[in-house]
Amino acid sequence: MKRVAGLTLVELLLALALSSMLALGVFELLAASQAAARLVRGQATLGEAGRLAMMVVARDLRQAGYRGCNAMTPADVNVLGLPYEFDLLRGLQGYEGGERGWAPDFASAGLPVTNGGRDERVYAGARRRTGVDLARLRAGTDFFTVWFLGDAVFAVADPRRTLANGDEDLLLAAEEDEVEDAIRQDHIAFLGDCITERLFMVTRLASQGGQASLAHGALRRLGATGNASANLGNGYGPGAAVRPVVSRSYYVGRALGDNNLGEPVFSLYMKEGLQRPVELVEGVEDMQLLYGVDTGGADGAPDIWLDASRVADFRQVVSVRVQILASSVDSLGRAGEDGMLRRTLVQTLALRNRL
Repeated sequence: MKRVAGLTLVELLLALALSSMLALGVFELLAASQAAARLVRGQATLGEAGRLAMMVVARDLRQAGYRGCNAMTPADVNVLGLPYEFDLLRGLQGYEGGERGWAPDFASAGLPVTNGGRDERVYAGARRRTGVDLARLRAGTDFFTVWFLGDAVFAVADPRRTLANGDEDLLLAAEEDEVEDAIRQDHIAFLGDCITERLFMVTRLASQGGQASLAHGALRRLGATGNASANLGNGYGPGAAVRPVVSRSYYVGRALGDNNLGEPVFSLYMKEGLQRPVELVEGVEDMQLLYGVDTGGADGAPDIWLDASRVADFRQVVSVRVQILASSVDSLGRAGEDGMLRRTLVQTLALRNRL
């Protein structure tokens, strides 16, 4: 038999067949390894997105309505119409997503939105296009806003003297740049000492002898709100302090990027105060909430669970049940019609400041 480089033709063909089988095995092993790596990445993305989204949402829902040491007593409002972004007395507001939009209607509830590049109901102290972008909202998903006092606490310097009459500028035991990080001109702020509490508009932030000074004149700035009175009252104790009002809205919207198939991805978004909404967690496809309403005499226990469209008064809500649907973002070529992994997380939360 003819030999080729010391091998018979049969031996050569056999060697080629064996090497082809070996190469095919290596390729299959590589493909399986890549598939396993995609699965691990998908599971990690899925788990991280679900846990992070639930952690953030739960943290802020638990703070809903927080007003320091006297959250159950109504605060005095010295503001001519509280803007949505500072409406601390609401504490919580939910919206049920359906085929035809959200209930209650965003406009009737005063939610600031950006519709086709045009701002609607956005407070004048904000920049342009800082409302919730209606073009990104995912239909059928729920939406909610919480309000509470921020962590920054600015003590009033000697309140019995500096607020002897009630119409003096608020002199704080902090420097101007410290205060400006949390409270600015035209913002609504909170003044309280655990007995007397008031919401007022800051009409000017200045420095006085190295300390921040807040004016609260009775004026209505163009496009903004104003104070009903320049007098905030007197008799505040030594614990009197000014704190910022924080509002955070959470919703599911179209993500900024696509997945590995070029298909849309959805994310958890947050809008804080007067700032633009930001994309927080990619891979959140749905968020649904049920509200536990205390209708039995303010005992702090939910008597009925309702979606947002059926809650008559959110001040009666004492618990919230949150359901979040998270995904692996990218297709894994398995697991479903689009090849994506999905997981549903559910958590029931008590609103601490309603108990």
